[in-house]
Amino acid sequence: MKSPKHLEIPNFRQPIHTCDPGSFDKLKARIHFDLLDFDHEYWGWDHLTKEQHIEFLKFIQSIEKITWAEIKQTSGGKARGTNHHTLEIENFSAEAKLRIQNLNFDHIVGDTLFSLRMNNLTRLYGVREEAFFRPIWYDPFHDNPKKAAYPLQK
Repeated sequence: MKSPKHLEIPNFRQPIHTCDPGSFDKLKARIHFDLLDFDHEYWGWDHLTKEQHIEFLKFIQSIEKITWAEIKQTSGGKARGTNHHTLEIENFSAEAKLRIQNLNFDHIVGDTLFSLRMNNLTRLYGVREEAFFRPIWYDPFHDNPKKAAYPLQK
């Protein structure tokens, strides 16, 4: 009589293609301009001077030449922390949080915005998705708690 074959537990299939989320950091930054808030009194793109527009374009031109890993490693400023990083929405001003809702961006933004530091006082806030940055605000009031989207924590 034959002995019964042992039932083998089948191996689970391994995915052929896997994606390492960190792999997007190896890509050069790209900018999508679909979320720009033109109308906000302080951070709206309609309120930029000619000089601010030129400074912005030069900044974007330089950012698109480097990878996200290089962007996230850039440091400087007073605290010598990273210049470009993710920020929790809960730490933004009440006005910024309300503005996200009024623009119907809550489902796009989620719990964080990405901050790019242009200079001592100017920040770009937007959404980072894979290799893309989607700016929402141009905030030149980082040091002004009454006008800043993300006031300095004192």
